[in-house]
Amino acid sequence: MKDRLLADSINKLLLTGYYLLNLGYATLMIYTWQHVDTITELVSSISSRSAWIILSLGLMHFFNILVIYLLRRHRHNSSQSKT
Repeated sequence: MKDRLLADSINKLLLTGYYLLNLGYATLMIYTWQHVDTITELVSSISSRSAWIILSLGLMHFFNILVIYLLRRHRHNSSQSKT
């Protein structure tokens, strides 16, 4: 039960970070958006901006997985040394 509560807490924390990153990114992109004259420029601009946010989220995801793995490994090693 304790592990489930920890997992739920971590999930809520990660979800909050995801929302904050998306809101911050959207605000920054709206602020820095340049004038677009053609459909081609619009598609290109949206594509490059979307690529950056997807890359950022992917890197954050793998970093979070690494931290969870390291915490689990540390917990496993410390429980083995107690026995």
